[in-house]
This record gives sequence, C-alpha cells and structure tokens, in this order.
Amino acid sequence: GSQWSILEFCTPGWSNSIPYTTAGYLQVSSPFPNPVFSGSVALDIIVDAGQTVVSVYDLAGRLVDVIMDEYLETGEHRIYWDTLQSRGGLAPTGVYLIHVRHAAGLSQSRKIVILNK
Repeated sequence: GSQWSILEFCTPGWSNSIPYTTAGYLQVSSPFPNPVFSGSVALDIIVDAGQTVVSVYDLAGRLVDVIMDEYLETGEHRIYWDTLQSRGGLAPTGVYLIHVRHAAGLSQSRKIVILNK
C-alpha cells in the first residue's frame, strides 16, 4: 500500500489557503540582547507577505518553542521570545537557534545564548 507523510514545506499551488510563490524576501536580524540573562529576546524580521514560522531549537535539533506561526504582511516585524519552553519552564543555560521560515521557501537561523542566573 501507499504511505502518507506530512510535508515540512508548502507545496506548489495552494497550501492551507495561502498562495505559494517562489518569489519572496526574508531578512532576519541578530537577536538582542545576546547573550540574555533574563527576560525576553527580540528579533526583527523583514518579510514579503506570507505565512511565517519562528521556532527555537537547541543544538541537538530538538524543538524548544514555536514563537510564532502566522500570516505576516509585507514589512518589518519585531518578534519576542520570553525564553520559555513550550513544555513549560525557562529554557536552561545554553546555545539555541532561532529559525525563521517563510512560505516562499526561504529560511534563516540566528544563534542566541541564554545564561540563567
């Protein structure tokens, strides 16, 4: 029999009612403050309109948190991460990657260091 699988990216045509396009723009700033000792981390992104997902991973590739998964209009957006894990509690001291993925197939990652007191 055939097997089904979930794709990690948009397919050509219409996916989740959002038009897919190969054209697009994505620019991601360095997170600030970095390193962070407590509180939130900010990240500025500039995108063309489209579905945008911002996720945090540890260096082992495990998903720590999904900060945002929504349709953004064209322009600059400031995204905040409270350094909490999706399963609860503060992310432990360590190095993390903030990964930004856009519906046009573009993605960028930035490193953030968390130093808990």
